[in-house]
Amino acid sequence: MFTPAKILSQCLNPSPPNDQPLIFFNWAVQRMLRQKSDFAIPEGFLSVMLDMDSSIEEILDTQTNKDFPRQKTIVADILCKTSDDKIILIEVQFSMETDYFHRIYYGTARVMTDRLTMGQRFENIAKIYSIHVVYFPLGQGDDYLYRSRFEFVGVHHGDVLAL
Repeated sequence: MFTPAKILSQCLNPSPPNDQPLIFFNWAVQRMLRQKSDFAIPEGFLSVMLDMDSSIEEILDTQTNKDFPRQKTIVADILCKTSDDKIILIEVQFSMETDYFHRIYYGTARVMTDRLTMGQRFENIAKIYSIHVVYFPLGQGDDYLYRSRFEFVGVHHGDVLAL
């Protein structure tokens, strides 16, 4: 039986026979998102990645405002609604570059500034989730899926600041 986690594992760690061509994950995601009539597979993928149910409301245009060739690594910007009716923005990127960790900050900040309007209250900014599919080893670890959350940690006491 295929579970979303098993499908995700196979997508990120494909092991086809040597005579079979590989289909890159970013190519598959782009093709699935173009089929606007059925978002079941991308929604399942996002639910596994984010560990929450969400529905795709809109695929935002990612081919505009590309000032530099390096910005073309964005596969999709997706406007979603969570099960508790919150609007979130999800950016899916792929990368074959070793400066990947530095690009996380740039890509996420770029999405936020592209979506801001003059005079908009900061409390109304949608939460942004950035999903990165990478084609190189990140470091040492045995898992195929890692999550990182931004936290403020106290320097002296090590406590996490609740926001």
